[in-house]
Amino acid sequence: MKTKLLVLLLIASFSIHAQQYTSIPDVNFENKLISLGIDSGAPDGRVLTSKVTSLTSLNVSNSAIVDLAGIEDFVSLKLLDCTDNSLTQLNLSKNTTLTGLFCSNNKLTTLDLSTNKVLNQLNCSTNRLTQLNVSKSTALTNLNCSNNLLATIDLSQNSLLLMLGAEYNKLTEIDLSNNTALTSIQCAHNQFTSLDVSKQLALEILDCSYNWLSNINVSSNIKLWKLMCNNNSLQSLDLSKNNKLTFMFANNNLLTSLNIKNGTNYLFNPNTSVAGFYGNPYLTCIQVDDAAEAKDRWVNRKDAHADFSTDCAAFTAIPDVNFEKRLIALGIDRDGLNGKVLTSNVASVTILRVYGYSIADLTGIQDFTSLTILDCSDNELTALDVSKNINLTDLRCGQNKLTALNVSKNVNLKSLYCSYNKLPTLDISSNLALQSLTCQAAELTTIDLSKSISLTSLLIDDNKLTSFNGSGSTALKSLAIQNNQLTTLDVSNNTSLNSLACNRNFLTSLDLRKNTELTSLNCHTNNIKCILVDDVDYAYANLSSHKDAFSAFTKDCNAVTLIPDINFENKLIDLGLDSGAPDGKVLTTNVAPLTNLDIKGSSIKDLTGIEAFRELKTIFAEKNELTTLDFSSNKNLNVINVRENKLKNINVRENNLLVGLSVSKNELTTLDVSQNTKLWDLSADNNQLTSLNVSKNLLVENVIVNNNQLTSLDLSNNTLLNYVACSSNKLTSLNLQNVKTITSLYCHDNLLTSLNISDQTSLIEFTCYKNYLTNLNLTNNTKLNSLDCTDNKLTNLDVTQNTKLLWLGCEKNQLTTINVSKNTMLNQLYVSNNFLTNIDVLNNPELTILLLL
Repeated sequence: MKTKLLVLLLIASFSIHAQQYTSIPDVNFENKLISLGIDSGAPDGRVLTSKVTSLTSLNVSNSAIVDLAGIEDFVSLKLLDCTDNSLTQLNLSKNTTLTGLFCSNNKLTTLDLSTNKVLNQLNCSTNRLTQLNVSKSTALTNLNCSNNLLATIDLSQNSLLLMLGAEYNKLTEIDLSNNTALTSIQCAHNQFTSLDVSKQLALEILDCSYNWLSNINVSSNIKLWKLMCNNNSLQSLDLSKNNKLTFMFANNNLLTSLNIKNGTNYLFNPNTSVAGFYGNPYLTCIQVDDAAEAKDRWVNRKDAHADFSTDCAAFTAIPDVNFEKRLIALGIDRDGLNGKVLTSNVASVTILRVYGYSIADLTGIQDFTSLTILDCSDNELTALDVSKNINLTDLRCGQNKLTALNVSKNVNLKSLYCSYNKLPTLDISSNLALQSLTCQAAELTTIDLSKSISLTSLLIDDNKLTSFNGSGSTALKSLAIQNNQLTTLDVSNNTSLNSLACNRNFLTSLDLRKNTELTSLNCHTNNIKCILVDDVDYAYANLSSHKDAFSAFTKDCNAVTLIPDINFENKLIDLGLDSGAPDGKVLTTNVAPLTNLDIKGSSIKDLTGIEAFRELKTIFAEKNELTTLDFSSNKNLNVINVRENKLKNINVRENNLLVGLSVSKNELTTLDVSQNTKLWDLSADNNQLTSLNVSKNLLVENVIVNNNQLTSLDLSNNTLLNYVACSSNKLTSLNLQNVKTITSLYCHDNLLTSLNISDQTSLIEFTCYKNYLTNLNLTNNTKLNSLDCTDNKLTNLDVTQNTKLLWLGCEKNQLTTINVSKNTMLNQLYVSNNFLTNIDVLNNPELTILLLL
């Protein structure tokens, strides 16, 4: 017998060696191999290894391939093209002879090239790569890794690199010091703030557009014929050494200096070149070889305020050295630190930002006659004269030491920011166009807004104001006046107001009845008990998050809420919400701000008046005698406990913040929770419910509906369920499909004939006794430790996969055998009233209770 077996093994071995196959699990990959004549016949998941080992080139592009498994046997491959597929991984560790790899337009997240040391061409663009290591591929000459998610890339070992494509990534820096042979660099649409190409003497093409570059030096790149540096933050650009340029875009930058005077006319030949300098708001002079020629040919390629000149050179005194340094840094001053700047350089400047540079004197600002925006915030200024800057529309001079500010000549001013100064008064009577004023923490004691008819935004918080009159500012939409010393605030004329912040004052009242556009209110840390509003419902729904807890919205500060149930009112008296003898009413302002109400066990029959408890978040009203409840006005409720009452109906349709609802032990026949989409705990047991729809309650974790009249229950949408109790109903259908999180399921005492629990892989406790089940598949319920399926019609019960079972009850069924040999942790087993003739418990050493009869 041994001899025969040996012969068979030898024959099998020879057969295998004679016909060795390579597995090709992806049918589209194999179909492509068939179409290429590498494989034949119908796809069978494999290809003769001998057919692939000698292949040197393989093109399987655009073939809907998901898996390139099998490629490892293509050991002679030099060229692989698998572009335009759906690959998520690519193992090329065995393809050590590869010189060209083209895998663009896939879904690769990683790419290991550590063994591909002779690779010289790589295109892995348009994938999902977050990193790429090409340090071992030292022969690389062409690399395209664009359209990925790369934040860094190391090219220090790739000294032979000629062409680099790295556009559309997340690169912030790149070291090209070892890549001196580069002729083409395309790195647009990244996040570079600097780029050094000084060693790339052979460079012909550079596209670094759409980055954050403030400077680029191409003076050593004399072979450069194409330059795209548009959409950056470049302040100066010198192309005087680049006399081969025929294609150049420098538009949409912050250029103040552009020199394209390079001694050639290539750049100005409209038949062979393209150029663009527009979108540079600070560029007034472009230095060229021939100004007339440039104006004739390229007038539409620049901004209207810029001009061409062969020499872009009145001076304006700038005595403050820090001011001049900033002008130099901005490229406005280009002749060094000498206390002056070319007037022509500043006259056309429309936007000047010199914030945070320790400037004490802004002398010279008067010659910035075109200025529309000035930001000189966060400096050391004690005085500021902007009387000559009549075009100013936006002035920011906050965080200085200003004691006076004169804006009387700036009639075009629309926005003024002067916060954090020492301005006791501010005259804006001439600024009729002013729309936005921000003057926070400026030590203001008074402010006159009588002429501020255009004002829409006013932020004057953290000052020393004791009064406020904004009656003339009828266009005002936003008012922040918090942390002052106000005792009254009248905003009745400001009917367009949509945002009001008046917190941290000394207000005792607030009338918002005319402010019907209000969407944001902050009035906390005052002493306001009653806030008058036009629409109470809207106020509580939209304006209540930033007021004091004791503040109530009302149409009448003396309004009362009727409380007809004497026991309810007595309880409110006990809680300090009402006072004196019961009179059937309570001040609305006493109950409206309440967030938590506990009235359990108070013999209350009627909860009329609860609608005034607008801010209620939790209510505990269990063990009363309530028959009906309507919480439609209590929209902030998140917990309701009204168990053990006599409820016949309850309305919770408006309570979309509800997370916990307990209505157990009542007389409900219907319950609508379709609007309670945040609900995670529902207890409705011991009622008379005939149906229950929880399909909208996607967050619910616990459902308890025992002892009702339910005939079906669909929980398939409730995929976060943990605990389900639906016993003692009339269920003939229970749908638990897709609910994998249930750990406890109690569905006993129903009319179920079948039950699918194959999705309940987390189930630990399960009772289904007293049903009509004929089959029970527990194969997937491997975490089960307690099972009671007593009193069904089971003829077979397989618990061999339930090795964690501690308790098993299967009495009163029709079992003829049961195998518990795998249930070694079992300590209680109930199998009486079946048709068993024997049972083997030798593998159950923990068994303490065994009931057979």
